[in-house]
Amino acid sequence: MGTTVDYVKPEKRPLWPSHVHDVDQSFSYFLGGSGNCGVLKNGKETLLINCNSGVASQKLKDNLSGQTPTLIATSTFPDYIGGANEFSFTKIITPRDVSETIEIQWGDETVVIEPVEATFSEKDIVVYLKNRKVLFLGGLFYNGIHPIIDSQRGLNPKNWVETLQALVKKYQPSHLVPHEGDVCEAKKLQGFVDYLQSLSDSAVEFSLCREKFDWPEIPGYTSLEENFDLLRNR
Repeated sequence: MGTTVDYVKPEKRPLWPSHVHDVDQSFSYFLGGSGNCGVLKNGKETLLINCNSGVASQKLKDNLSGQTPTLIATSTFPDYIGGANEFSFTKIITPRDVSETIEIQWGDETVVIEPVEATFSEKDIVVYLKNRKVLFLGGLFYNGIHPIIDSQRGLNPKNWVETLQALVKKYQPSHLVPHEGDVCEAKKLQGFVDYLQSLSDSAVEFSLCREKFDWPEIPGYTSLEENFDLLRNR
């Protein structure tokens, strides 16, 4: 493998079908679009973990019935907050606002916000719901889907893997929320770690990666070939 031609992305990011999955009376997932989101309610107040983009953001807003939520954005890239202008937020927390781990009490939940650096980009945050034992990893984790990787964002594959492993060890979550793909148990993370390690390891042939990681692509946006080149050259 190997290429000298830049990968050309479509002008408009493809979106997955989106839907709401209620976990309990106060907490739900908004899944699909350009990335999975969390919705945590405390009476009339709502906390969003990411707000998606495009028509998915409009659909998410419609589900909030005119509320003015607080937003925690795990990343500043459009897939996570591209639809922010659809909302009137009470407060927005992005990676730029978090220099150390902080906790927010939100109804029956303690929300932990932790910054991470030099993983899939220069700086991001992860969000842990302590009482529900749910860890939102944002763009650090894709579950069975070829991830969006961009070498211009500050990509560091070795630190990415070490950070993922450290976060799971630290929080011991029951469930992980990937940026894309199904919400899953923590043990599913190992498949993604294997992906990053295999594509980065010069001793592993592309054919073996093709056989092992026969995952869906984001149409026109990601591929095994592209990620192989990007990770192999870091």
